[in-house]
Amino acid sequence: MHENTLKVLVVDDEEGILDLTQRILRHKCGYDTVGTTDGEEAVKLFVEHSPDICILDVHLDDSVLSGIDVLREVRKIAPNAQCIMITRITEEHTIKQSKELGAAAYLLKPLDTKEWLDVVKELADGILKGRP
Repeated sequence: MHENTLKVLVVDDEEGILDLTQRILRHKCGYDTVGTTDGEEAVKLFVEHSPDICILDVHLDDSVLSGIDVLREVRKIAPNAQCIMITRITEEHTIKQSKELGAAAYLLKPLDTKEWLDVVKELADGILKGRP
C-alpha cells in the first residue's frame, strides 16, 4: 500500500450496499477498504486497520452495536477519527447524537453517489494535507 493511500472502514447491514460502496471507493478513488455488516466487528476492524475514514450506517440490524455505538467506541479509540453517518432515519435526536459524538457528516439513504463521494473526498483531502 502506498503511504498516501487512504483506508476506509465501511459498515452497513445491507451487504449489497456494503459491497457497492467498497467497490466504488476502491475503483473510483483508489482507497483501501475494509467492511462489515456487524457493529462489534466494525470496532475490531477499526482497531486492527486504523482507517482514515469510517462510513457507518446508523441502524445495523442483527448487530449488538448500532452505528451510533460504533461511532462512540471509535471516538474513544481515536478522538479525531473522521466518520460519516448514513441512514434512512431522519430522527432529530439521532442526527443530534451523531453530531455531538463528532460525526463529520450525516447523509440520508438512498445515497446520491456524487454527494457521498464529495463528502469522502473532502475529508480525504484534509487528511492528506495533514500528512508529511
